[in-house]
Amino acid sequence: MLGRVIRVRWYPVKSMQGEDLTSSAFTANGIPGDRHWGVLDVDADVVISAKREPRLLDAYVKGAEGEVVITLPDGSATGSADPEVDVVLSEWLGHAVRLVTADPEERATYEIGGSFEDDSHPVVHQWQGPRGTFHDSRPAHLMSTATIDAIRKEHLGGEFDIVRFRPNLIVEVEGEGFVEERWIGATLSIGTAAFEVIKPTSRCVMTTRPQAGLPRDLDILRTINRVNDGNLGVQLHVAREGHVSVADAIELA
Repeated sequence: MLGRVIRVRWYPVKSMQGEDLTSSAFTANGIPGDRHWGVLDVDADVVISAKREPRLLDAYVKGAEGEVVITLPDGSATGSADPEVDVVLSEWLGHAVRLVTADPEERATYEIGGSFEDDSHPVVHQWQGPRGTFHDSRPAHLMSTATIDAIRKEHLGGEFDIVRFRPNLIVEVEGEGFVEERWIGATLSIGTAAFEVIKPTSRCVMTTRPQAGLPRDLDILRTINRVNDGNLGVQLHVAREGHVSVADAIELA
């Protein structure tokens, strides 16, 4: 046994806060409903994220049965069932936006600034995510407790809370260092699902943003860049659809 699942998390609306699940199915697109909703900048025709609009991280989301409820920083709530949701979100962010769902046949366009240290830097990079979801890259993301412990030792003043990194699977493993990166190229059996470990997760300005009681901290990303080439955690492809629960063992398939 390589380790054990200690948390399962999903993020129904891209860049808003997620929530823990006791268990979940994993399909080809990851957890059903994960990053299924996004906030579209109407003028730019871009699905915005906290890479460019950090206020999104101040919103909390609950999702169930194809709907989402969004709690804004002032405590008010809106969501997919609210006919005024686009007006509410536009007033909050100060420009025209719409709450949208991922189109199964389309790839969304995202953007990021040129410098994580300077939010005023213009956009220098746009890319398209995978079809049918608002994930940036792969459909599932895993991080280990060993990795969090390893990076925390490199920046003792930093708050390396898991919410900064937005994984779907948080796993407890034995060993030291960036353990899950040693699994790249392997297939993992977790619950009734199987996952191919594709590549390290490249980190960006998202990890430095203030959120959920955590302060803005540019040294979070500086440390990841210095110690591990800008990577933390791994990206997964769902090799066999199935179900994963907290406490499930992780085995080589």
